[in-house]
Amino acid sequence: MRHRFRADRFSGGGTNYSRSFVEWTPDGDRLAFEFEHQLWVVDRTGHELVRLLDANPGPRRTSRFRDGFHADISPDGQQVVYTSCDHRSNDPIPAIDGIIYEQGTPAWRERSHLNYELAVVDIDGGAPRRLTNDTRFDHFPSWSPDGTRIAFISAAADRHPSEHHELQIYMTSPGGGGVQDGDLSFGYVSSSPLAWSPDGERLAFRNGDLVFTVMTDISAERPTGTLETRPPALPAGGNAMPQRDASMVTEIGPSNIPPTWSPDGEWILTASGEGAAYALIAVQADGQASKPIVTLSSIGVNVPVVEAAWSPDGSKIAFVAAGVWIVDSDGRNARFLFGVSGGLTPPGPGHVAWSPDSKQLAAYYSGAGLLHAISLENFEQRILVTKDATGALQAGRGVLSKGA
Repeated sequence: MRHRFRADRFSGGGTNYSRSFVEWTPDGDRLAFEFEHQLWVVDRTGHELVRLLDANPGPRRTSRFRDGFHADISPDGQQVVYTSCDHRSNDPIPAIDGIIYEQGTPAWRERSHLNYELAVVDIDGGAPRRLTNDTRFDHFPSWSPDGTRIAFISAAADRHPSEHHELQIYMTSPGGGGVQDGDLSFGYVSSSPLAWSPDGERLAFRNGDLVFTVMTDISAERPTGTLETRPPALPAGGNAMPQRDASMVTEIGPSNIPPTWSPDGEWILTASGEGAAYALIAVQADGQASKPIVTLSSIGVNVPVVEAAWSPDGSKIAFVAAGVWIVDSDGRNARFLFGVSGGLTPPGPGHVAWSPDSKQLAAYYSGAGLLHAISLENFEQRILVTKDATGALQAGRGVLSKGA
């Protein structure tokens, strides 16, 4: 049976990934997720729900954190690195275009939302520890597979994050101690999540509507810079990546979703197209070949994919397109799990995350405060987190959902 949806029922992919996240711990016992700029942890049964912290406390929550929240669990499952607006910089906010920002004024409050910092907290709770302390836009942290490095996106102190072509990739260590030299992007990147290759040798990122990968060995001979140094401006009207060394940077191709690596590191998931040609596509990591996974018109959907994730065992791919779907990694057996016609109509696009054993899929709609765990063995759907009548989060206790 095909499930047909109207494009105006769900928002597109442009902002989905910058607003929230959900992720399993490596042992599969818990999930971490965001709700209203707060970091929460729930156990896999939906009985124990804990709020770790508020990443954006105080007044003017929306304007101070309008560029979204992102976090990542360490490979050992013990810590979470996240974007924080709670840790203010010790440095004064610099003037931009001759404007001096007086603390407390509306202009200062508008400017101060750029002061995103990175912080780390133990997943069992405790006091957070900041990693960065500057007046820049430090965002989208991503832990390396071996746990020794954290990549993130940052802007120079005098740039606005909405200018995606003014953002660059940098690296720091989990222990802090400052930013290591080298702009890993060799140019500019979009404000969206980074993806490490399974071997930790490359990072995939978006620049406008294109996906690239870059080598992560900053000891290699290459042009270096600091957070104070900006590369030359891009050509007018283009998304071209200034490739200073073709052996370092590889173009993967167009995509409107954050890139995702296959578990063997051979493929990268992308999604692109228009109208009936909306498609989920796997591209070889060297950018030389691609293969279609799903053309959305073939499953009765006329909206773009907004997120996709490869199962850890490599056998399946989950994706969000007006609902949650799974498909075999060879493109066969696309199956609708839930969404508009599944008895659930949560607002906005969703996020998906595979359990480490590939037996469950978490589906999270942050706008509705609704977190599901879906068994891929019997397709039973259980609610882990939901909202009560007051709008507060509560444990779902694993009760069967309406869509099961």
